[in-house]
Amino acid sequence: MRVILYDTFCERSPLHLEKLEAPDYRRIPMFNQVRYLAESIIKSGELKLTARGYLPPKIVEEIYAQGFLKEELIELGISKVFREWDLETIALARILLEVSGIIKKRHGKLSPTKASEKILADDHACFLRIFTAYTEKFYWPYLDGYPENDIGKLGYGFTLILLKKYGNKTRSCEFYADRYFRAFPRLKDMVPEPVIGSAKDTAYKTYITRSFQRFLTFFGLAEVKEIKQRFYEFEVSKTDLLDKLISCDPPGIAGMLQDLQNLPPGEVN
Repeated sequence: MRVILYDTFCERSPLHLEKLEAPDYRRIPMFNQVRYLAESIIKSGELKLTARGYLPPKIVEEIYAQGFLKEELIELGISKVFREWDLETIALARILLEVSGIIKKRHGKLSPTKASEKILADDHACFLRIFTAYTEKFYWPYLDGYPENDIGKLGYGFTLILLKKYGNKTRSCEFYADRYFRAFPRLKDMVPEPVIGSAKDTAYKTYITRSFQRFLTFFGLAEVKEIKQRFYEFEVSKTDLLDKLISCDPPGIAGMLQDLQNLPPGEVN
């Protein structure tokens, strides 16, 4: 389990990232959003940021118009596409572009590195950089409004295992949160009691937001839907892309689930 937590896709891990066919990479929203921004910068030679260090409104509007990822408030007509800091997904794309090393920032400008075009020419290499930047380097609490902690990011490989095992059937996100916090109870215990609600509710919402509404949705690995007439309750199923991208070594996975969750054998199946 330590490998799953701290070196999720190393050689000793039961989890493996597989190479996809070219059309499948076109189905990964965040990959394509980051790639689009990178290609725009390469095409122009450099991109000058605003005085406050953000993407210019014109490129923000252009990226959003591609339809890679939608923002609820904009789609409902409550907000307009204008500034980078108003759009979580575009701000994140810009962060991943820099953290992954595909594009560099210098003197208030974003510009290509010597390896940028070579990286973008290889879908798998480019995807690995972006996926690794998100799972290993990006600060998951960024912009989500929840307490600063490791919920979701720590043990994201365990979430992938759970979704691979149970995701053929549409289930509530709470189903996965129950199992996640049964495996990592200390993370839930670290959440302070809020003024309204409970620490458990906050922990569950944090996990669901970071793991399902963001991570798995951004990479096209899960289909998440809000349950109608229920406040902040969601159901999820895996996409076929998850099984194409993530493979698991069967030996040990079932035992890991059973041991960590203290479930009777019948509940692991």
